Amino acid sequence: MLYRQEPAIGFTVLNVLFIFSVIGYFFCGCHKTAGLLVNRVVMLAALNWLVNFLFIVVSSPALLRYDLSTMIINMAFIPPLLQRIYQTFRVGAAMQAYKHMA
Repeated sequence: MLYRQEPAIGFTVLNVLFIFSVIGYFFCGCHKTAGLLVNRVVMLAALNWLVNFLFIVVSSPALLRYDLSTMIINMAFIPPLLQRIYQTFRVGAAMQAYKHMA
């Protein structure tokens, strides 16, 4: 219901989640285990977000139709990025537990 009442809040949440996912992807070291193609696609999605952000900031007022393509890309990238971050933390925790046992 929140999305129907106020789309701007939903878009804001998606944007924040996408940015934290991309930052977490590189900060947690997920890019080291991913292939070159995956890293390039993530960088391309982040670049698309940045260009769209700059366009929306410059062109005031922001129109919803310019945000839709970026939101679709964000919704496609958020789950895989969060899954990879989760797996990295899970493997890291398992390695820490193994080191303490040995």
